[in-house]
Amino acid sequence: MRKLVLIFIIFLLSNSILFATDNKNKEIQCKNRNADACFSLAMFYNSSNKNKEKYFLEKSCKLGHIGGCFLTGRLYLATSKNNEQNLNKAKKYFEIVCNKGFGDGCVGLGVIYEKLGRLYEMNKYLKKGCSMQLRENMSINTCKKFYSLNNK
Repeated sequence: MRKLVLIFIIFLLSNSILFATDNKNKEIQCKNRNADACFSLAMFYNSSNKNKEKYFLEKSCKLGHIGGCFLTGRLYLATSKNNEQNLNKAKKYFEIVCNKGFGDGCVGLGVIYEKLGRLYEMNKYLKKGCSMQLRENMSINTCKKFYSLNNK
């Protein structure tokens, strides 16, 4: 029994060393302008360190990672309640995604314009986004709601 516990502890320690080494390599790659490495680090810090998550998402977006742009926009949108500055930041990131032809970014813009009470822009971006391929459940559900309201 002691041998099993010892083997399990060795296994856990070796895995944590591998993760630490892998993250160090990704940090070096991210510093060398590798967008995928920055995005991977953001996903690693997703639940453990929101500041590092945001930092690596923004950096991956600046380096051209569309997923980093979308998730940065979503992060700012989630914290935009009574904070117009965060709403504007979310808008900036969703514009990047939408302009690259990804429907989720256009739907995100529609949601922002709804919050701002700008219904013409809301309709414009929801129509555009909902007519494109969507990857996020949030976008799909928003489009279902949008179409059900417009088909009444």
